Amino acid sequence: MRGERDQRRRSRDSCWDTSNFGFPALKKYLGLTLLMGLVKKKDTTMYWNTKFSCLSTPYFGTVMSRNNFQLISKYLHCFDNTRPEAKRDNALYDPLHKFRLVLDALNCSCKKHYIPKQLISIDESLIGLKNRTELIQYIPNKHHHKWGVKLYAVTESSSGYPLHTMVYCGKKRSQPASQFGHSYDVRELMLEASLLNKGYHLYVDNFYTSPTLAEFLYTQKTLLTGTLRANRKGIPAMIKSAKPKVGECFYARKGPLLALSWKEKQSQKNPCLMLTTGSGAQMINHTRRNGQIKELPKTVSLYNQNMGGVDLLDQMVDHVAGERPFHKFWKKCFFSIIDRMAFCSYILYEQNTSA
Repeated sequence: MRGERDQRRRSRDSCWDTSNFGFPALKKYLGLTLLMGLVKKKDTTMYWNTKFSCLSTPYFGTVMSRNNFQLISKYLHCFDNTRPEAKRDNALYDPLHKFRLVLDALNCSCKKHYIPKQLISIDESLIGLKNRTELIQYIPNKHHHKWGVKLYAVTESSSGYPLHTMVYCGKKRSQPASQFGHSYDVRELMLEASLLNKGYHLYVDNFYTSPTLAEFLYTQKTLLTGTLRANRKGIPAMIKSAKPKVGECFYARKGPLLALSWKEKQSQKNPCLMLTTGSGAQMINHTRRNGQIKELPKTVSLYNQNMGGVDLLDQMVDHVAGERPFHKFWKKCFFSIIDRMAFCSYILYEQNTSA
């Protein structure tokens, strides 16, 4: 019995040598992979199941046979392992070499074919997996996945379109932090995305926001708005020690930098600290979903509207992603990048076909 199974496996693998798998077959394979994100089933083989008519999806069989699909999945590769980037004992070793070419293609195409609107945001993202890899990270505040490969992405706030994506390789592989810390290295993302000196307004969370970064971006004709940690260097003492009442807001200005401390509700333990170079010290009326009108700082209102670019990208990609388990972590990253490419294509289609 065991010998018969081994013989069947060998016979299926032998089809790889006799079949002419080319670019058209790869396009069909990727198309079916994207379709699996829309038509979700428990197992890959169920897409070719013809035993139960109520569960069958005959379209998959008309495009490609199940054996050919599984063979391409097994032998899928996008890097030459003989290159020095694939050797761990080589100084040129790249932990992302398995999918580096696909990631670079995504970043290059995103910048080439789209000009973003003024409002952009930077945040962390996660490709969920639990495989054994040095790239795996734990982010407790992520709801869809908590373990996986961490990404830093700069996106357009309104659409979630990714302008540049960078994979975090861990402390050992990362470049040494500047004298102002890792958060100051957000400028590298902006440089890679070619967004400096163009008048963009960047929204970030409290991991990145600092007076030093805000001053640097202002010299590069880029505005910054973000939440602020109380232990950041350069924060005015009056903002650190401020204890505003509910609905009260304290401001402090230094040149183009405006810091504020605001308390929204009584149950809030610490006031909300923010730093901006893109809005003034004024309060506006905000209408909630229940129709109640509440007064809040304009900086807070703009931040709430424009900070969710990366979260929007994650929602759109995860909604249609064909999340299938892989023994090799890089394949999960590969298909996640393909899903992002499909999302970018949809945004470009929508922008160029709207009335």
